[in-house]
Amino acid sequence: MLSFFLITRNGSSINYLANLLNISRNTVISDLTEVKSLFSKEKLMISNTNKGKIIVGSELIKRNWALLNIMEFMEIISNSKLKVDNSDVETLLEELATIDKGALTNESFMLIAAFLSWYFTYLKIGNRHLKSFNSFPKSEIKIWVSHFLPKFGIANEYENDFISSLIASQPHNGITLSMEDHLYNQLVAVSKKIMIDFQSNSNIIFKQKEKLIIDLTQHLYTTFYRARYGIKFGRL
Repeated sequence: MLSFFLITRNGSSINYLANLLNISRNTVISDLTEVKSLFSKEKLMISNTNKGKIIVGSELIKRNWALLNIMEFMEIISNSKLKVDNSDVETLLEELATIDKGALTNESFMLIAAFLSWYFTYLKIGNRHLKSFNSFPKSEIKIWVSHFLPKFGIANEYENDFISSLIASQPHNGITLSMEDHLYNQLVAVSKKIMIDFQSNSNIIFKQKEKLIIDLTQHLYTTFYRARYGIKFGRL
């Protein structure tokens, strides 16, 4: 919890953290040593400012760290006095199933909803909008995100690309993406070749070839975006 608030807030004093977590100053000071070690593995550092202690380092590393740990933190927060209301996020996220024609899996939906709830709060605290990010290709997901983010006061093309890549990297229940999607068509061809080569080398004939190709294409599609944008697997 200490690491969560340090990475989320734009400055936290030892007294503030002690009161927030209902622990002693000495406990905070002791735990900060462990948190410092934890963050150093991610190339993040704890720095002292006139606003208190902050986490310094790559903006994307901070977000990836939050994504990896968000479900654990949301569970802790929901069982404490702190409340996180993500009902608006969940309602809007449900629209995605009708936009990209493939609903997120239950685990992915929970992960994205929790992360976005944190993300919108995180961006409100300090100047944390991305100033650069690898462009995400034009797609139905990107168009939807461009309408989704302004509802939470975010109008930044790099944030649009970031959230689009995050959603595209998550598992879906099946895939019926637009056949005009260039990447999709490329990966269908790759999936077919993998299936043919595997059958040839193993002497195994698959009965549901089309389903296998679709499932493999979905896996490769999300894997591509994870690799392309450096998104790590979360703890689901």
